[in-house]
Amino acid sequence: WNIEDASFVCAAVYINFVMSYKLFHLHEFLQVLLTTPTTPTERMERITKASEGFVYLVSTTGVTGTRANVSFKVEALLKEIKQVTDKAVAVGFGVSTPEQVKQIAGWGADGVIVGSAMVRQLGESGSPEEGLKKLEELAKSLKAAFP
Repeated sequence: WNIEDASFVCAAVYINFVMSYKLFHLHEFLQVLLTTPTTPTERMERITKASEGFVYLVSTTGVTGTRANVSFKVEALLKEIKQVTDKAVAVGFGVSTPEQVKQIAGWGADGVIVGSAMVRQLGESGSPEEGLKKLEELAKSLKAAFP
C-alpha cells in the first residue's frame, strides 16, 4: 500500500495523514487503523491492508465507554475481516467485563481493548492506591477470561 491508499482510508477524518504517516515511520511506530460496524466492505478491505501490526475493530457506533452487552454484529464483522487479512484483530469500544472478553474471544478475536472500564477504576476510587488495586484486579480478571 502507499500514501494515496492510506489517504483514501482516512478520508472521513480531517487529519494531515501524510505528515502523521511520516512521523510514525520516522519514530518506528505502527499505525493501527480502525474499522467500524458502518464501514463499507471495500473500505474495510483497504483499512485491513493498510493497518500495521493489527486491525482495531470498533464494536459499536457512537462513542467509547462501557456497554452492558457486545453486539452480535461483532461476530459477523470479525469473520468478514478475517477473510481478507491474516493480521490480528482486536475488538474495542464498550468492552468492560470478563464475560464480554470471553464472548469476543469465542468469536475469534485475537485481542480486546479495554479503556473506559480501567479509567473508571482509577477515577471512582477513594485513593490512588485503591484505584491501582482495583485496576490490577480488573486487568487480571480480563486477562483470565481471554483463552
